[in-house]
Amino acid sequence: RMEPVWMALGQAAGTAAHVCRKLYKEPRNVPLNRVQSILLDADQVISVFDDVGKDETVTAEQWKAMQFWATRGFFLTYEAEPQRELSRGTCAQWVMRAINLGDLMPAYGPSVKHLGGGSPESCLAQLQRLGILSVAGESSAVMTEEEMNAWFQKMRPWIDGSLGDTWKTYVSAVQDAGAAAESAESKPVTTAVFCEALYKLYRSRRPAHV
Repeated sequence: RMEPVWMALGQAAGTAAHVCRKLYKEPRNVPLNRVQSILLDADQVISVFDDVGKDETVTAEQWKAMQFWATRGFFLTYEAEPQRELSRGTCAQWVMRAINLGDLMPAYGPSVKHLGGGSPESCLAQLQRLGILSVAGESSAVMTEEEMNAWFQKMRPWIDGSLGDTWKTYVSAVQDAGAAAESAESKPVTTAVFCEALYKLYRSRRPAHV
């Protein structure tokens, strides 16, 4: 039966038209990330996993977040593995992917350049160059919630646009800040937890009128 497909396409088209009207954009220039986040708020399914429905510990917000980041290539299969503990290298790759695709970067971009994606070690080095990490550290080490929060705290002023082109000055001021927090032990970060936290960070810069 094709009816569910037609209904989903109609909802997506109507949502895209709404965003175009609100932002005065031509349809070909509609920001897909905003369309997707609105669809998720309306309980639309934009990504499918074989294992999430079997995991009753996944919250509605985590389910939305994993769907959103699945469209960014975070997952290589239809298995999300929501309770898998993530390495620092995997987290760095996901953050850099979100940065490169424009989800976590203001229009002007940071004044400190990065190379894009790459290996876990390369992505950690780029996050250090951007001032998000004090030291690159070990890529295979398990990511902790405390370290994740330290990363996102440093990213937030950049993402919300409050720094403008003063990013380079900001980086210099925080190069040695937060080292203790980054090395502190805390609960390991799972796929579901990291995706939800990163999605909240992304949503924090979406215009209220869209």
